[in-house]
Amino acid sequence: MHMVTNKKIKFKNPLLIAEWLDTALEKEKEKLEKCPVNPDMVVGYVNAQGWVYVVTGYFLIESALKAILFVHGLSKVPMIHSLSRLFGLLKESDKDALREYYDDYRATIGGTLASYSA
Repeated sequence: MHMVTNKKIKFKNPLLIAEWLDTALEKEKEKLEKCPVNPDMVVGYVNAQGWVYVVTGYFLIESALKAILFVHGLSKVPMIHSLSRLFGLLKESDKDALREYYDDYRATIGGTLASYSA
């Protein structure tokens, strides 16, 4: 079932959004420290332990990308959830900045952020 909505999204102050996202990320870090994902011979068990962090992380990234789009003047932020499509809508300078941060993070475990288009 697909629900069509004409709901207009009202955004909060971008500085508040950034602060809230940062606070949420810090809380996720605290949770992970107190309840780490422990290795196990059963891969499904390991995945189940980490699932809550994946879901929360995805939502935080989606919200952050939409906030960046809104702050940079996109008057109608799309109601989509695909991170690659949202990333593709960013200005090249924003993509470059995010790639730099991502590459810094990934340097410890290998890999790079691919180029995505909308």
